[in-house]
Formats: sequence, structure tokens, C-alpha cells
Amino acid sequence: AHLLVPHAQRALGAVRALSPPHVAEALTQETVTIAAHSLARTQQLATLLQARDRDGVRALPFKGPALSLAAYGDLGVRDSIDLDVVVCPPDIDRARESLLRAAYTPRTEMSPAQERTLQRSFGHFAYAAPNGGAGVELHWRFAAPRYPWSIPAEEVFARAITIDLAGVQASSPDATDQLLLQLMHGARHQWERLEWLVAFAQLLRHARENEEVLIERADATGSSRALGLALRLAHDLLGAPLSPRLSALAGV
Repeated sequence: AHLLVPHAQRALGAVRALSPPHVAEALTQETVTIAAHSLARTQQLATLLQARDRDGVRALPFKGPALSLAAYGDLGVRDSIDLDVVVCPPDIDRARESLLRAAYTPRTEMSPAQERTLQRSFGHFAYAAPNGGAGVELHWRFAAPRYPWSIPAEEVFARAITIDLAGVQASSPDATDQLLLQLMHGARHQWERLEWLVAFAQLLRHARENEEVLIERADATGSSRALGLALRLAHDLLGAPLSPRLSALAGV
């Protein structure tokens, strides 16, 4: 339920724990299944990004395989139901046309007026994939306006790094933005899945050298309280080490 099967399987193996045979077998089978799904989703995402690039649309993968790579250095430990792709607001129409050319279909038929309303008040359009692939959510903002925090897509693109995703060169949020986006996602969903917090703790390790940048961006995006909560949870539940500065922010 907390999406931690591959982590549990690896941790038990690392300490040579003797699980009951049926438990060990179930963990191994589920880990292999998740890895297969994840790699298939990664290939689909790579193909999708290549098509957007040919159509002149710069797209940035969000959550899913890109997060798995950023947090764990491994594409096979996070399963994804949907694939999330972000574009800058001026590119929305071209990105949607590109998806339609690739045989993706809107999950909900809307009138032009409904689409305009959705663009003003929400943050993404959802598409079903051809041939039974993962659905795609096309984002133009990272959080709906009703939430007290956000990072403009243009800023994330300006700071983006380049990663190798199944042989495709793709843009990805830098370490600090990746961390902020993860804590915003977790806070928005009340941290209901423990893997989201595990990924946050892993990302925190990678962003440790940019601690002041993290705090400054959290202040600028209105997410300081969300950051303090995420740090407190990571410390209390996972034993994540915090510097004195971050400990003060977390209240520990």
C-alpha cells in the first residue's frame, strides 16, 4: 500500500534476513513485476519526449521514472500508473496537438469553453494512451491555483538539468526543484504513501550542499511550512539526518 515492496525486498536481502519462503517469494515476484512495468513506462516516456521534441515542444518529465532516477538512481523501483509531462503555458496547444498525432485521446471530452475554464482553474489535461500504454497527464503548472504554493514552469525549465532516460536526453528539474516538487506533492496528498517520504529523504541527501538555496526557494514559493513538515516527518519516521539549520526549520 505504501509502494515500498522493492525497498523492503532489497533491505531484507542486504541484512540477510530469513523471511518465510512464501513472503520472500511474493516480495521477489512483486519487485520483478514493478521493475518490468517501470522500464516499460520509461520506454513509453522516452518515445513520447522524442515526439514532442520533433514537434518543437520542450517537455519535462515529472514524477514517475524521472523521479525514480533522481531519488534512487534506478528506474526500476517506482511503478507509475500515469506519466506526467510538463510544458510551459505558451506550448500547451502545440503539445496537445502533438499528443493527438501520436494517437493519445482525451479522457474527457470537453467543449472549448470547458477547456478554457480548466486551463484557468486547474493544472493538467489527461490522455489515454494507444495500445494499452500508461495514460499521460499534460501539465502546464505544478499545482492548481487553489494551493498556497507553486513553482512557475518557466523557472523550472530555466534551471533544468539534462538526464539520460532510456537513451533519450531529457530535461529534468534540478536537485532543489525536484525536492520542492516532491514535498509539494506529498503535502497536497497528506503524505498518505510512505514511499513519497522515502523519495523526499533520498532527494534531500542530493540537495544537501544547496541547503540555503532550498530554503530561499521554499520561501519564494510559499512552501516553507510544507518543507518544515516534510523535514520533521523524514526525521521522525525515517531517521533522516538534518543539519542544525534544517533541524530548526523542522522544529526538532
